[in-house]
Amino acid sequence: MIKRFHAKETLPPIIPFLGQLDTFAGEFNDLYTSAFSGVSQKTPDRTKWDAYLKTPKAPAFLDQLFQLTGIGKIYQPGDNRNNNVWIENPNMDSVTFTEKFSPGKKLQLGDGRFFLTTTIDPAFDRSDQFEDGFTPLYQKQFLNYTSTSRYMGINGAIIDNWDEEPDPAISLDTDRWLTSIPDLTLGMTLNPNLKVLVQHGYYDLNTPFHQSELNITYAGLAAKIPVKSYEGGHGVSPYGTGSYDQVMQDLGVFYDQRQPKLATVKTAQAERATP
Repeated sequence: MIKRFHAKETLPPIIPFLGQLDTFAGEFNDLYTSAFSGVSQKTPDRTKWDAYLKTPKAPAFLDQLFQLTGIGKIYQPGDNRNNNVWIENPNMDSVTFTEKFSPGKKLQLGDGRFFLTTTIDPAFDRSDQFEDGFTPLYQKQFLNYTSTSRYMGINGAIIDNWDEEPDPAISLDTDRWLTSIPDLTLGMTLNPNLKVLVQHGYYDLNTPFHQSELNITYAGLAAKIPVKSYEGGHGVSPYGTGSYDQVMQDLGVFYDQRQPKLATVKTAQAERATP
């Protein structure tokens, strides 16, 4: 999506284009499992990936990575890890993507439509500017929310003090360091009235929208939790959201949804309490 934005190519509308990307993402994930999952490890195991690179299918896959991202080059016989970035590692992380996308420039991690104009990426900015910069526009204008209390000026320091360790009393999944989906699933089980809407920006490299779609689908929550994506970056903030009206319309529909009947909740609670 970011390559498409910067290249300003004449391509199909976003939704059909995303359909093509969804198909490729499925193929990519299958190949990750079978061929190159070991490449990204602390102690890389390239055995399966090197074997795949010798197959007739490899050049087309490498070319597709280049064509979709704009990073690297068309595969040529004799290419190796030193002159083809996708041979080195086909599973490029977001930070590396921001650095390799355009020589001499660096994309913003939270919104790949923009290049950094400072040495510090806003995603890693630890300055205490929350109250004066972020709050008035986002909360008061975008969310129509105001608070009588001021935020404490420790926005930068809190990053090092944040405890992300999962609750050891809840044994749900061994991958809870990587995803909060098990906790979300438990929350919706404990409270059937809970409503959740996920809103993403297409150009967010920090939390890619398609990963949420995959996670929620795999968890069996797709029918309960809609995932909406828009022309925007991380958090779909009002700073650069091209779909502001649609964002607010979807929020209105979400808040106006009818809740499950209370009797249903009491029944579920009673069933859980039965020995």
